[in-house]
Amino acid sequence: MLRNIIFLSLIMIFSGCDVGENSENNTNNINNTNNTNTNNNTTTNNNNNTSNTNNNTCGSIDEVMDPMRVGIITTDNVNGSLNVLDISGENWSLVNDVLAIHSDSVGNFFNSMIFIIGRLGADHITGLNGDDYTTFYQFPLGSGSNPQDIVPVSGCKSYVSLYGRDHIATIDFNNPSTTGKIDISAFSDEDELPEVSFLKRSGTDVFAAIQNLVNYSPSRNGRIVVVDTLTDEVSGSIELTGSNPFSPIVIVPDSNQAAVACAGDFSGADASIEVFTSGDASSMVVATGETLGGVPTDLAFYSSSCGFALVSTPEWTSGIRRFCTDGTMEWVVVPGTYSITGIAWTGEELLFSDNNLPGIRIYDDVSEEVLGTSYETSLPVSFTRPFFFMD
Repeated sequence: MLRNIIFLSLIMIFSGCDVGENSENNTNNINNTNNTNTNNNTTTNNNNNTSNTNNNTCGSIDEVMDPMRVGIITTDNVNGSLNVLDISGENWSLVNDVLAIHSDSVGNFFNSMIFIIGRLGADHITGLNGDDYTTFYQFPLGSGSNPQDIVPVSGCKSYVSLYGRDHIATIDFNNPSTTGKIDISAFSDEDELPEVSFLKRSGTDVFAAIQNLVNYSPSRNGRIVVVDTLTDEVSGSIELTGSNPFSPIVIVPDSNQAAVACAGDFSGADASIEVFTSGDASSMVVATGETLGGVPTDLAFYSSSCGFALVSTPEWTSGIRRFCTDGTMEWVVVPGTYSITGIAWTGEELLFSDNNLPGIRIYDDVSEEVLGTSYETSLPVSFTRPFFFMD
C-alpha cells in the first residue's frame, strides 16, 4: 500500500505541475488509451478577444444547491472513468464506468451539463448531458494547454484555467468556442508561466489559484488572483503564506470567505490551510502543516469555523483531520487506516475515497464513525479533486 500511495501521489502532483521548458519530462498520460482527441493543435474560433462586454446577456447560472448525485473521477494512470453515485434517497447506488475519459481528468457540473476536463496529454473539455450522460461535444484547447478547471460566469460563458498558458480562457460552453482570454502573465515566475490551477466563483468574482512552480518546486508563496466577471479583468490578488495552493478552492459556509490548502513542496514545512475574501491583500492561516501533522491536499468546510482536511503524513499515509479556526484539531479517520485520495462534504456526510477497495466510504459526523457501507469502483479514485456534485 505504501508504494502505491507514493506512486499515485507523485504521478498526480506532476500531472498538474510545471509545463515550461522541462515539460518534455512529464510523460504522465501521454499514452492514455482513452484520449480520443487527435487534433489538440486546433483550437477553433479563438478570436483572442480581451474585452468581453456581453457578460450578462445570456441567462443565469444553474448551479447545484442540493446535491442528488456525486460525480467520481477514477484512474489507474493509464485509463480513466467517470462514475456516478446517486445519494438522492435512503439507499444510495453507484453506476460505474459511465464514460471512459482521459486518465488525468477533473469534473464539474452546471446548467444541467457535466464537464470533464482532460488535462495534460488530452487538452480538451468534454460536455455531457447531465441526465443520460450522452456526449454533446469534445472541445480542444490546444496542445500543451493543460486545462485544470472550469467555472461558469453566466448562462453561456465559463472560465477555463490553463496550466500551460499565461491566461485564463473564456469559453462559450453552449456552442463550444473560445471567446476571449484574461491576461494573468503578470503573475508568472521565471519560467514565464503563473501555473494557474483551480477556480472558484463567489458572486461576481472568480478566485484563481496561482501555484508558481519551477521544475515542480515552488518559486515563491502562492497567490489567489481575483477576476471581476463583469469586466473579465483581474481586479486584485491575495498573497498566501504557504506555497503551492494545491487543493480545490472552497467557499466557507455562512461567511464571505473562501479557503484553500497549500501543499508547498510536500515536506510539510510550508503547508497550510488559509482563508481569504476578495478584498484581502493577504490571507489568514487557520492551520499549518505542523499543527495538522502533515500536508493538506483536500479540504471541506461544514461550518463557518470548522472543516475537514485530507492530510498526507510524513510516513506517506493519509488520514482525515477535523480542524477549527480556534485551533481545535482531531483525527476523525486515523492515518494509515485507509488509502485516501479525496474528500467531499454532502451537507450531512463526509465521503472519502479508499483505494484499498477501491471505492468510496462514508464518515458519519453524528455517530463520529466510518459507516460499514462502501461503494466499490472499477478503478482507483483520482488524487486530484475526484468528486463533484450534481443535481
